[in-house]
Amino acid sequence: MARLRVNPQEPITIESINSIYQAPVQETLMFEPPGNLYIVMVESPSQDVFRYYGLEPDSTGKVILHRKVEKVRLRSSDYSNHRITAGNRTLHLKGLVPDAESILLDVTFHSDCADE
Repeated sequence: MARLRVNPQEPITIESINSIYQAPVQETLMFEPPGNLYIVMVESPSQDVFRYYGLEPDSTGKVILHRKVEKVRLRSSDYSNHRITAGNRTLHLKGLVPDAESILLDVTFHSDCADE
């Protein structure tokens, strides 16, 4: 288990390389207490990535949305290019679990949470 302190209303970004299309993807999430997590933006230069997500990007390669998500499950054959950033804190995913195993992102609100 790894923890990354997240301040409410501070963006959380998940940066990765899409394993199917080999294209960079950045997903921006927002945590809203008491425990709601929303995906608010997806960015990629690849139209194929957006088709995979079922989204229609604007001319800048972005989709702005406000979709509630319960938990985020990540799975990659190689986590080398995957990281989660909240504020000025970054968690590199390589080495957290073996490649090809799932990582579950779950955000909970704890007023006394400290960086670990």
